[in-house]
Amino acid sequence: MTRDRMIIPPEMLPRSEREDVIGPTGSPIIVRNEAMFTAMKHSAGELSPFFVALRDECRITGHFCPSCKQTICPPFQTRCPECNFVEMERVSIGDRGVMAAAPVIVFFAPSRFKNEAPFANGYVFLRDERGRECDTALPVRVRTTTGMMRPGIVNKNTPVKVVFKNTREGSLQDIFVVAESELRAPDIQRTPLMESDLIAAKTVRAPLLVRPRFRADFARFVGLLSDLSGRVARSGRAQADLAGWRRSIRFQTGGGTVDVRIDDKVLSVDADMPARTGEPDVLLAIDDPKSVLAWITDGAALTNLLMDGSVRMDAGDLETITRLDRLPRSLRRDRI
Repeated sequence: MTRDRMIIPPEMLPRSEREDVIGPTGSPIIVRNEAMFTAMKHSAGELSPFFVALRDECRITGHFCPSCKQTICPPFQTRCPECNFVEMERVSIGDRGVMAAAPVIVFFAPSRFKNEAPFANGYVFLRDERGRECDTALPVRVRTTTGMMRPGIVNKNTPVKVVFKNTREGSLQDIFVVAESELRAPDIQRTPLMESDLIAAKTVRAPLLVRPRFRADFARFVGLLSDLSGRVARSGRAQADLAGWRRSIRFQTGGGTVDVRIDDKVLSVDADMPARTGEPDVLLAIDDPKSVLAWITDGAALTNLLMDGSVRMDAGDLETITRLDRLPRSLRRDRI
């Protein structure tokens, strides 16, 4: 039992803020932060054995109807309504299956889950101990070993494997699935497969091959970043976007590598940083540096580039990306 962790982390609580925004009629509209708080406890009830098995045994269970032969997972009912409520039997469920549909990827989460974004939610059809596909799909988180989750990595009917977290608390968050195509053959056969057993692919952290044809666009990108740094220093709105935030970001491109550092309200750029600073907090891999030029020149969203795969990120630090996305818009509003 953990008592020192808050349901809503303190850093996710909204600040007391009010501002005037000009509405469509040209008149000011007052915008203010508000909060609604509801505290409650609830019991897992008849589902408790399912969650206890996840937590204590690293095992998935379901219910089987001896009359109509259907198997349900999760075991959301103990008696079958199709068979005059005959009592269902508890059975073990396997840890391999197929996706019922492409998972929904959440990039912009509500405050409670903001520090988890991006994350993907989906449904998987597993098989029971008889080898028969379950009649209901299990809701699960979907992850990838290749960096940040994005569309196209997992789709409908993609074979997936259930992975158990090393630390479990008795909830559906104790497990997640990854595509079997990302796993080694021994890992696919291992039961249970633990989070610590996964080997993350090196597709993001591995150095990109520097190609001469990208050098000119990379030089322009570095120049635009330096110009962005100077403009941020003259913009109150842009500085507010970075206030209280500290991160080192590395842009690793096919034309070269440059580091950017956010230090409270300051944005600094140094093309020689990678040789001095070690591993960054956030690494963005970009094959063609031209693909990110529009972020600075036209305010194109880095978030969209992450979603379409033009930019790859090795960690889910979307808050940093969101702050970077705000800068060009803030500079335009300040006419800088």
